[in-house]
Amino acid sequence: SMWQPSMHKQPSMSSLEVASRHREQEQKQELSNGLDPSSVTPLLKADPTRPAFGKLKTTSSLSVSDKRVDVNLLFRKLNWRLLPLFWCMVVLNYVDRTNLAFAAIQLNEDLEFGPQTYGLGSGLFFLTYATLQVPSNIILRFVGGPRWLAFIITCWGVCAAAFAGITTKTHFFALRALLGMAEAGAFPGMWYILNKFYPPDRITFAFAVVESGVALSHTIAAPLAAGLLSMDGVWGLRGWQWLFVMEGLPSVILAVVMLNMLPSSPEEATFLTPLERQYLISRVGKSQALGDADAGSAGGTNGNGHLASSANGVESGTSPREKEVAGAITTSRGSTGGWLTRMIGAELAEAVHAAYSNKYVWFLASSKVLKDMAGFGVIFFTPMVIQALLRGEAVGGSPVKKAAKGLPTQGHDPGVQAALLTSVPFAIAALATLAVAHHSQREGEKVLHMALPPLVCGLLFSAFPVVAPYSGVAAFVCLCFGVVGVCCGAAPGLALISELAAGPGLLVALPLYNSLGNLGGFIGPYIIGSLLASTHSFAWPTALMGQSLAMSGALVIVLLHHLPRPKLRV
Repeated sequence: SMWQPSMHKQPSMSSLEVASRHREQEQKQELSNGLDPSSVTPLLKADPTRPAFGKLKTTSSLSVSDKRVDVNLLFRKLNWRLLPLFWCMVVLNYVDRTNLAFAAIQLNEDLEFGPQTYGLGSGLFFLTYATLQVPSNIILRFVGGPRWLAFIITCWGVCAAAFAGITTKTHFFALRALLGMAEAGAFPGMWYILNKFYPPDRITFAFAVVESGVALSHTIAAPLAAGLLSMDGVWGLRGWQWLFVMEGLPSVILAVVMLNMLPSSPEEATFLTPLERQYLISRVGKSQALGDADAGSAGGTNGNGHLASSANGVESGTSPREKEVAGAITTSRGSTGGWLTRMIGAELAEAVHAAYSNKYVWFLASSKVLKDMAGFGVIFFTPMVIQALLRGEAVGGSPVKKAAKGLPTQGHDPGVQAALLTSVPFAIAALATLAVAHHSQREGEKVLHMALPPLVCGLLFSAFPVVAPYSGVAAFVCLCFGVVGVCCGAAPGLALISELAAGPGLLVALPLYNSLGNLGGFIGPYIIGSLLASTHSFAWPTALMGQSLAMSGALVIVLLHHLPRPKLRV
């Protein structure tokens, strides 16, 4: 656009003619670059007074429209490159995190660990896991996603394999804490990277695919654990030792694949064409700019939780409700403490402030605490519950033979059989997770899809102690509902928190939400282990898990009355 009109040859050229000539030359340049001028639109212009942290750099000031890009083909390419990598990461993460549930069938007896010791060790993982998630995502911002995730995966794989050598409670507690440290950044880092590649209208199902790995990890791990436990005595190792070694080493292999296959941003996605990359950068960048604009146009909240006056000038005629809508998606960008700015820099300090001052992050995290209390209780104790059902003693110290009616109990090692049956509820939960997420993305609704599965399934799970004395099959069905309630709703929930915390604060909001919620992962297993130790029955533990799950769903429904309706379909 360096063309200048010749004032000697065209002295009478009007400003309108100059603009017309200028536009004609721009169109010629666009055509020479392979772009249809009618298919480009200017990007949203960001506020130049705000730092560009959290935004994707674009290679052009123009956004390529759907007419020039096969959008479905583009997202198919993304799905096939990113989702299998992250799905494998999630599966191995949960296999290495929760294989303790299967190993406990032999390990507790060999090392004389009681239910309280087992519950404390199970939950201790979450203290270090929750503490280090925010720092881990900040490190990812500097190191880059592929390198940092590869490092994390290697660390947890080595640590998981080291469990084969434990001989005391001290070893057990120390390794659980180290495993929590190693795994802390895996899920928040994955979620953050997915937000860099998927716009809001596409991300719910992407979350569901990778989150289905949580449930399917148990479906895969159950028969695998049964086979490894059957190796008891081979080369002088117990079955639980084979379990830890053989399930820890594949993570190291995945780390190498992740380092070489995962792009750190759309700009580096070489499996896409240049036009596809430009379109993706534009579309994701536009959605992030919208989140930034909403954040920048609203003030913070006062002590009563209401929005304060806007520093950037919300129009004086705007109603209080409209002001809240303007500021709900991401809260205030007000000045952060000078000490924090000096420590981590202005851009990261802004992200930390935006996340920690976002009331929706805290609200949804409180619901996640209740859900994870039940969720990790279900994960760590399901094989033991099934084993108790097979023996007819799930709801009391003395066997109740009716409880095993309908369940196969003859001709197999109860520990191996319990491991195999554990795969059933988790396979159902994986399918339900995909179905709920697909419906949520199709309907454009997130809140009810996040809330109803745990609410309904939690109430049904609460019936376990009532039906267990009479029918093992009915009790097993109740347990299946509990597992489904734990897994379903996760993907719409992640999509919701990504929308409510859009902008620079998302880097910190995702690990903050997960780390606060995961405190329930420490509380739940410890309380359940203590109840089991004192009552020698799963009656109270299952009732507690069911009610906690139901309350988490009910708490999300309360959010319906506080969400900005013009932004979210509720």
